[in-house]
Amino acid sequence: NPVSQAVRNRGIIPRAVEELFKGAKQSIADGTHETKITCSYMEIYNERLHDLLQPYKTDWIRDPNDMVQRKAGLELREDRKGRITIPEMTEVTVSNAPAILALIAKGNKNRNVRQTEMNEHSSRSHTILQLQVEQRAIDDGAGTLVKSKMNLVDLAGSERWSNTCVMEDERIGEMNSINKSLSTLASVIAALSSKVIRTHIPYRDSKLTH
Repeated sequence: NPVSQAVRNRGIIPRAVEELFKGAKQSIADGTHETKITCSYMEIYNERLHDLLQPYKTDWIRDPNDMVQRKAGLELREDRKGRITIPEMTEVTVSNAPAILALIAKGNKNRNVRQTEMNEHSSRSHTILQLQVEQRAIDDGAGTLVKSKMNLVDLAGSERWSNTCVMEDERIGEMNSINKSLSTLASVIAALSSKVIRTHIPYRDSKLTH
């Protein structure tokens, strides 16, 4: 059955968002919480952060043909409590799983992809689907508010230098950026999992881990 096969082959994002809304629906049915869920979708390309849910900047003056520069750029900020924020990031309130999947489909049209030797549509960027959940208690009399955040990351694949093909400068830059960010991620994971207490963890070495 092709339909049941497609259901079984769903990736982690469709399954995760379905479970998220299932839990939210259950809490409403139980009369315990009101839930608000917002969705953002962004990419990290060449260490630049882009909002995939924003339209292109058609009036960009430096190079109107440069689609990378024309993308809606985002900047990381640190608030007074040391938390990393992205002030201008688009946040869309969603009420069901299909709404999130529709936003992903919209954002994917803006992703940086390139044909490589191994993949006709190889992703040249990391993407981050960020879901923010606010749950307000309606059964404790105080209206306690709990905020949660979930990041689902699709990493670009690492790439090796090939002596058998000629690479454009742009592709070389992409390859170096991807490999550097993946290396930084590996270093952060190694530092966090080490039994030796470390005074420095290289979060800021890449936008991916910042």
